Amino acid sequence: MGGDPGELNDLAGRPETAAIQKELHSELLRLVSNPDAITERAFAVQQGLLNDMVRAKTRQQFYDAFQSRLGRRPGARAGKSGISGPKRLRLPGFWV
Repeated sequence: MGGDPGELNDLAGRPETAAIQKELHSELLRLVSNPDAITERAFAVQQGLLNDMVRAKTRQQFYDAFQSRLGRRPGARAGKSGISGPKRLRLPGFWV
C-alpha cells in the first residue's frame, strides 16, 4: 500500500497477489452463504459500541445523544420528542 496509498492500481489477477485474492474470495463466500452470521456479528458490534457509550456517558449525556433519534410520540407537540426524559431509559446493569 505504500506505493499506492490511494489504492488506484488494480492488483487482482496478478500472480503475486493470488494467495490473498483466494483467501478474500473464500471469506466472501463464507459470509454470503451465512447472512444470519453477518447479522449476528453486526448486532454484537453495535451492542458493544452501545455498552461502551453507556459506560462513558452520564444518563443525561446518553439521552441527549439519542434524543433526536427516538422519534415523537403520537400527539406530541411540534419540536418535542414526546419522550419524557432520561429517567425513562432502562438499560439493565447501567445507571443504578
